[in-house]
Amino acid sequence: MTSFEIIATGTEFTKSFRSYQPVMAEMLKNANKSVHILNYMFGPESEGLWDMLWDILDKQKSVTIVVHRLSAQEAGAKDSLQDLNNEFGRENFKLAEFKMPDRGFLHAKVIVADWSKMIMGSANLSAGGLRDNYEMGVLIEGTESFEVAKVIQQIASNEDLCTIVPPSK
Repeated sequence: MTSFEIIATGTEFTKSFRSYQPVMAEMLKNANKSVHILNYMFGPESEGLWDMLWDILDKQKSVTIVVHRLSAQEAGAKDSLQDLNNEFGRENFKLAEFKMPDRGFLHAKVIVADWSKMIMGSANLSAGGLRDNYEMGVLIEGTESFEVAKVIQQIASNEDLCTIVPPSK
């Protein structure tokens, strides 16, 4: 059975809903096998995301990230993505750059853990998206999470949509 919960950022929103960042952190820390991320913009700080991803990858779990234009990411975020790719890219990490600006932007923001739980919402993975702005999202547990993770993998592997970013080491 599918369950869902509204999550949010922004002082007034979090009076009524659970805060986005702790929900994301709990979901990622409890991931047993895999994480799939589809995201428009990362911030260099990303509210603990980089440390969580390093921990997941150190434990031999797999991570797939599809990002809109790697070159458009803020310098610190781009560096963190490339560091993860250099360290784990030949093993359990796949970094794919969405490359279809002539047909639209990748603007989705989704995180899926273990094919069974996901966060989908308006927040970019940045301080603004996870802390400063007023954003809303949904934590979903159920078969929809499996379907979204499958689509993320398909997009990442589709050479017409994405380029796999090779490690630079």
